[in-house]
Amino acid sequence: MTIYYLPITPRPWNHIDTMLLSYVSDERKSRISRFKFVPDQKLSLYAALLTRMAIIEHTHMSNQDLHFSTNRNQKPYLISDHQLDFNFSHTRNAILCSISSHACVGTDIEAIQNAPLEVMPHVFHPFEIQYVTHSNALQDKRFFEIWTKKEAYTKNSGIGLTCDLVSINTMDSVMASHFYTWQEDSYICSVYASSPVSVHYQKITEPDIFNFFHVHI
Repeated sequence: MTIYYLPITPRPWNHIDTMLLSYVSDERKSRISRFKFVPDQKLSLYAALLTRMAIIEHTHMSNQDLHFSTNRNQKPYLISDHQLDFNFSHTRNAILCSISSHACVGTDIEAIQNAPLEVMPHVFHPFEIQYVTHSNALQDKRFFEIWTKKEAYTKNSGIGLTCDLVSINTMDSVMASHFYTWQEDSYICSVYASSPVSVHYQKITEPDIFNFFHVHI
C-alpha cells in the first residue's frame, strides 16, 4: 500500500491551477466550479490530481484511460481495474490518499483542534472514551485519532458514519492491526486496510503535482 500526503498552500487560485484543470474529468471540473471558495476549489482539484497520480504510478496507465465510478455505497473505484483499491480524504489545506492492489483501503485526515468531546457518548465505544479522557493533555489529539480511525474503517467498508458507531471499537487488538495512524504536521491521519500490508509513504508538494502532469503526462 502506498500512502500520499499533500499539504495545500493557502494562496489565491492562479494560472497553474487553471492549467492543471485540463488533467481532470469534465465532471470534476463542474464540481470544482460549484464551490464558492478558492480553498475548497483547490482541495477538490488537487485531491483528483493526487488520486490520478497515485493510480498512474501504481498501474502505469495513461491519464486519459482513467475512468471512475462509485459502488452502491458511493465509494469510488477505477472502472478498468477493480483489483486496485484507493481512497482519499481532505481537510483544510491537506489531502491524504491511499492505494493498494492487495487490500481494500479507507482513509481519513483531520486537523487537530478543540475536540467536541460532548459527542463521544453518541459515536465512541466506551473503551475509546476511556482512552481519550485518560489524559487531559492529549484529549484533543486522541479524540481525532479515534475519529479518523472510525472514518477510515467505515469508508473502507462503505457503510459510512450513519451506522452504529458506538459498537465499533477501534481499540480492539484485532482491528488495531489493520490501522495505520500517525500525526503529520498539525493533522491526524488514519488508513484502514482490509488485510495488513507493507506501507510506502510519500509526502508530495504542489510543485510535484505540476511537474508530474505538465512534464511527464
